[in-house]
Amino acid sequence: VEFCYLNSKSNRKKLVRALFNVPRTSLELLPYYSRMVATLSTCMKDVSAMLLQLLEEEFNFLINKK
Repeated sequence: VEFCYLNSKSNRKKLVRALFNVPRTSLELLPYYSRMVATLSTCMKDVSAMLLQLLEEEFNFLINKK
């Protein structure tokens, strides 16, 4: 909740980076992270867009790597 009071572009980028760097062994956290992003996207539109861009870039990288 305190994060919403410190709503700046650099803090939103840090949040997106923290959500993107979820440990690959803790996949049970993904539903909670996605719900948090969905909730925050109502007031911070660019959080979901930045996270989606990072996920698409990683997906394309992994597809092209094969």
